[in-house]
Amino acid sequence: TPYNLGFEILLYLAVWIYRSPFSILVLFASLEMCSTYFLYQAFHKLCGEKVAKRSLLLFVTSPICCSSAFFAQDEPIMLLGAVVILWLLVNNKDKLIGIFSILTFFFAKIFSPLYFLSFCLVSGKKTLWTTMIGICVYWGIALLLGINPFDFQFSEELETNAHTHQNFGGMITRG
Repeated sequence: TPYNLGFEILLYLAVWIYRSPFSILVLFASLEMCSTYFLYQAFHKLCGEKVAKRSLLLFVTSPICCSSAFFAQDEPIMLLGAVVILWLLVNNKDKLIGIFSILTFFFAKIFSPLYFLSFCLVSGKKTLWTTMIGICVYWGIALLLGINPFDFQFSEELETNAHTHQNFGGMITRG
C-alpha cells in the first residue's frame, strides 16, 4: 500500500540533515530504541520490573526488532506508535491516543488506521472519533493539494522503470 506524505518527508529530512542514505537507517534504529523505552515503561507498570526486563530482552533480541530498521519501511514508525499508545493506555492518558494515532498515520501507510483501531476502541468513542476525523481531514487536505492518497502508481513505475534503474530509490521508499 502507498505511504502517506509524512513518510517521504521523514526520509527526506533524515537524508537532508546528514546527506547520506545511511541516515535513514539511523533514524529507524532510533525509532526502535524509543519503542524499547516505552515498551519497558508500559510493562514495568503493568507487570513489575522482573517481567518488564524479560520482555525487553525478548523484544530487543527478536528478529523483527533486529531487522525491521534496515528495510527502510514504516514498521519502526508503526511499532513506535503502537508502543506509545500502549504506554498512554497504561498511564490513563486516553485523550492523547487519538492525536498520537493521527501522527502515526501521517508518517506510515494509508491503511495504518486499521492497526490502531483496537487501541481507539479500548480508549472510548471520543478517541475513535478524534482519530477518524483527523484522518479524514488529512485525506481532504491531500486531495485539495492534488495528492491522491490512494494512488498505487508506484507499481506501474516499478514495472516500467525497473529495467532502466531510474528512480529506483524513490520506488523502493514508496512501496
